[in-house]
Amino acid sequence: MVFAALLPVLLLSGAVNSDVPDFSGVWVETQPDSGPPLRLQLTQSGSRVQVRISYRDSFPEVVFGIAMIANGTASWTMPQNCVARFRWPGYKYDHPGVNTFTLSLRQPTKPGEPGPLLVYVQETHWSVPCANNHPIGTERTQKILRRQ
Repeated sequence: MVFAALLPVLLLSGAVNSDVPDFSGVWVETQPDSGPPLRLQLTQSGSRVQVRISYRDSFPEVVFGIAMIANGTASWTMPQNCVARFRWPGYKYDHPGVNTFTLSLRQPTKPGEPGPLLVYVQETHWSVPCANNHPIGTERTQKILRRQ
């Protein structure tokens, strides 16, 4: 009798989870601009994704971020600091910037290419200038990674 009462809940939770993309695994940048490729280790539990980041073959124990999946995209935010030597006079540096990270999956564009691909986007919203190369505004970096 109890099982019959729980059946709709189990069916509903299975339907909800079937719409969540699978981000799990180790992902490696396909075409780094320079230096070693970006590597992400993604550990997924439902709609929560634990992110570790590295530019080496191994990953640190420290988690870089915890993303939540909504509408097929995993995202998280974290503050962006500006060290004292790069600060400009006349600005307040209590909250210099915010990073927004997003992860999404897409199918390869070339026929026969294995997929899916992971699209990693980092947008840094600067509220004050930092050094000579980070003006007030938004900087956007995008990288394409393949599951290893």
